Amino acid sequence: MLHPHVPEDLKHFGKHLFATFLGLLMALALESWHQSHQHAKTAEFARTFITRELEANRAEVKVEMESIHREGPKILNAIKALEQRVGEAPAEPKCELPKEQFALSLATLPTSSWEASVATQSFSYMEPWRVEKIAQAFTIQRSLQNTHTLLVPRLFSLSRLSPVVAGQIRLDQVSQAQASAILGDLREAMIALNSAYTTAKELDQAMAEAIKACRP
Repeated sequence: MLHPHVPEDLKHFGKHLFATFLGLLMALALESWHQSHQHAKTAEFARTFITRELEANRAEVKVEMESIHREGPKILNAIKALEQRVGEAPAEPKCELPKEQFALSLATLPTSSWEASVATQSFSYMEPWRVEKIAQAFTIQRSLQNTHTLLVPRLFSLSRLSPVVAGQIRLDQVSQAQASAILGDLREAMIALNSAYTTAKELDQAMAEAIKACRP
C-alpha cells in the first residue's frame, strides 16, 4: 500500500496560506465593525441635530397655534364689520373694526438638519421606522410653510390698504372703498389661517413622534 508523503515545504506553505487567509478575514471583520461603528455615530449625530431643530420648531408651532386661537376671532369680527361697512351684512348688531393690527406669530420652521442628513446620506444609516417618522414631520412642516405663503401676502396687504396712524394699522378709519378691498383679503386670510391651524395641530403631533423616534 502506498503512503503519500507530503513534503515539509508544502506543509509549511499550507500553514502560511491558512494564516494569511485567517488574517484577511479578521481584517475584513475589523473594517466592517469600524464602518458600522462610524455609521452608527454619524446617524446618532444626525438624530441629535434633527431633535434640536424639531424641538425648536415645535415650540414655534405651539406659539403660532396660540396666536391663531387668540387673533382668529378678531379677524372674524373685522370681516363682519367690513361686511357691514360695505353693505353686505345688516348693520345690527354693530361690529366695531379693530383699532390695532393683528398680532399673529407665524413659525419660521428651518429644515437645515434634515437637508444636511439628506446631503450627507446619514439618514441611510438610520432604521427605516425612524426615517419614516422624521420625514413625515418635515413633509407636514413644508405644508405649513406653503400655507404661510398664502397667508402672509393677505395680511401684509392690510398695511397697504389701511390707514396707518403712529405705526398702527387703523381698520376703524378705512373708507368704504378700502373696506371692500380689505374684505376680500381678510376672507382669503381667514381660509389660510384655518388651514394653518389644522396643519399646525397635525404637525405638532408628527413632531412629537419624530422627536421620540430620534431618541436611542
